[in-house]
Amino acid sequence: GAKVLHLAAFDIDTNKWNRLGGMQVLNDDQGWSQPKYYETIQIVTVEGDIFVVGRGTNHIHLFSFNVAQQTWTSRPFLYFMSDSSGWSEPEYYRTIRVASIGRKIFVFGRGAKVLHLAAFDIDRNDWELVKASNTSANEKGWDHTVAI
Repeated sequence: GAKVLHLAAFDIDTNKWNRLGGMQVLNDDQGWSQPKYYETIQIVTVEGDIFVVGRGTNHIHLFSFNVAQQTWTSRPFLYFMSDSSGWSEPEYYRTIRVASIGRKIFVFGRGAKVLHLAAFDIDRNDWELVKASNTSANEKGWDHTVAI
């Protein structure tokens, strides 16, 4: 929403939707009404928790929601994929993808010169950058936006 990040869950036993707790993050007042930010918001699940990831002006935002306890936790930011590094352009921010493997969350994106990958370790509560690859650089013909 404009002021609150909302979550809901569908209960297959009762055949009803239930609202989960909201959190006042990634809202319009913080600039998230712009496509270069809201289009990057994605979720992944890890062992029953929901993780929300989004690219902001200067860094990757990460929040987790513990479904059993109905509580939100702010996780460390990662100074990565910033506007000043060109990530405000659709051909870059629209390539951002998020995946979970084991107890790690990965953020991937194609920049002008390299493929970028970062991993968040849930147990260490810390980010690490994975070595970049230049196999899909603009000078190799990868400089066109693809509709997704």
